Amino acid sequence: FTLRNSGTTPLTKVAFTITGTDAADFTIINTADNTLIAPGAITTFTVVFKPTKLTGARTATLECASDDAAVHPLTVSLRGTATN
Repeated sequence: FTLRNSGTTPLTKVAFTITGTDAADFTIINTADNTLIAPGAITTFTVVFKPTKLTGARTATLECASDDAAVHPLTVSLRGTATN
């Protein structure tokens, strides 16, 4: 994922979490937690799907919190399907 600050002020207090029924099946790596993201700058991170059960659909929500009052938190739906 790529997060871009398209605003005119820095984003601060950036923190990523995964919530929901199947949150344990998704992992965030390479995060920019507590990073300041300057106007026009980007940060990147990866979400890995590693299901704990052998088969079936999994869902969770990626939340990105920051001091942006207009979009707080930013949410992204995550879905994956485990197969044998």
